[in-house]
Amino acid sequence: MQRVRVFLLVFLVLGLGAGCKKEKTDSKAALLTNKNWQVKAIAITSTGSQAGTVDGYALLQPCEKDNYLRFSSSKALELNEGPSRCPDAEQSSAGSWDASADYSTLTIQLNQYSRIAGVKMDVVTLEESQLVLKSTVVQPDQTVVTVTTFGVQ
Repeated sequence: MQRVRVFLLVFLVLGLGAGCKKEKTDSKAALLTNKNWQVKAIAITSTGSQAGTVDGYALLQPCEKDNYLRFSSSKALELNEGPSRCPDAEQSSAGSWDASADYSTLTIQLNQYSRIAGVKMDVVTLEESQLVLKSTVVQPDQTVVTVTTFGVQ
C-alpha cells in the first residue's frame, strides 16, 4: 500500500511538472504572437579578418525603421512596411516561422527570399514588450554575430 502511495505521489508530481512546462511554452507563444514587432536596435559584431562592431540600425533607410514583423499563432509571418513604405516595396510580404519546443530558437522564412533557407536565430529575450534575437554566421576568415532588438509597436 505504501508503494502505491509513493507511486501516485511521484506520478502526480511529474504530471504537474509536465503541465507547468506546457503552460510555460504556451505563454512564450502568447508573448510572441499577434503583436507588431518593430526593430529598435541592431548590433553587428565581426571577429577575425574584419573585426569590429557596427550599428546596423543606423544603416537602415528611414522608410525601413517603421517596418515590423507579425507572428501569428498559425505559424504565418508578415513583414509589413509600416506607414512610411519604401519606394517600389510591397506593403507587406508573407512568410512562415517556427520555434523550438522551448522557444530558445526561432526559424524565419520569408517567401520573397524563397531561394534562401530559413534563418535560424537564438532567442535571447522574449518578454511582453521586448524580443531579442541573435544570429551567428561562421565563415572561414571571420564570424559575424547579429543581435537584433525588437519592441512592440
